[in-house]
Amino acid sequence: MRKFRILYFILLTILINGCEKSPTEVVVNKVCYGYIKLLCHHDAIPYGCSEIEKEVYLYSHPVADIDETEMVITSSVRSDTLTLSQGINYIKGRSWGCYTNPDTNYILYVTSNIGNLSGTINLPSSCEILEPEDDDTLESADNAQIIWSKSNRAEWYLIKLYIEPFTLIEPLCISDTIIIGPFLDTIPDFVPCKDSTLYVRDTIVDIDLTSSLEYLQNFPFINFVKVTINIDAYSGPFPHSEEYNLSGTFKGCLWAAYLPITTRDFFIKI
Repeated sequence: MRKFRILYFILLTILINGCEKSPTEVVVNKVCYGYIKLLCHHDAIPYGCSEIEKEVYLYSHPVADIDETEMVITSSVRSDTLTLSQGINYIKGRSWGCYTNPDTNYILYVTSNIGNLSGTINLPSSCEILEPEDDDTLESADNAQIIWSKSNRAEWYLIKLYIEPFTLIEPLCISDTIIIGPFLDTIPDFVPCKDSTLYVRDTIVDIDLTSSLEYLQNFPFINFVKVTINIDAYSGPFPHSEEYNLSGTFKGCLWAAYLPITTRDFFIKI
C-alpha cells in the first residue's frame, strides 16, 4: 500500500508540472569587433577621394541568426547598412565606399537575436614621421629612436618595422661618411627578413634591435640592414587591454584607423 501511494504521488507531480523540457541552448562567448579604416589613396578611385572600409564581426556560440541581425554605421553625412555574411562562429558586416570629405565621427549599431550593442568612434588624421631621416644610417642597433607628429583624434599607434639585410659591396666614403646608395645589394633569399610590431600611445619610441639582428651573425658578408617604418594612427581601445567602447547586452571594441601614412627607410651598421 505504501509503495502504491509513493507511485501515485510521483504520477500526480508529473501531471501537475508537466514533463521537463530540454533547456534552451545558452549563447556564450559573445563579443563584437568593428573596424573603420581610411585606406591608401590609389588610381582606382577618383582624385581627391578617400577609400573607407567598414567591417564588423559579431562572434558567439552558437552564432547569431543572420536573418535577425543588422549592423548600421552612421555619421553626419550618411548611414551605411552593412552587407552581412556568415562564418563558422561569427556574423560579418562589411561596407566600402569613396568619399570626398570623410566624416570624423561614426556610430555603430548592432541588433541581433543574441543581443544589441552600440558605440561611437572618431577617425584619426594623418601624421608624419620626423626621425630618423629618410635613408639615414645609424652606427648601432641599440639606439634607434623613432619620432612622429601627433595625429588628431588618435589614441594609439601601430608601428611596423620590416628588417631587411643588405651588404655594401662598394663602400663610398666622403669625409668619413658612408654613402648608402646604388652600391647596396640585397641578400639572397636564404637569409631571412624579419618583422616587428609595436603598440604605443606616445609619439616617440626608443627601440633596441640588437636581439632582432643576432641571427645575422651567421652571415659575415652582411654589414647593413635596412629598416622600413610604417605607422598607422588608431582610435579605440588599446590592444591587449580590458578597454571596451561598445556596450549593450554585451561588450565589444570599435576601432578607427588612418592607414596611408608615409613609410620611412633607414639603415643600421652591423
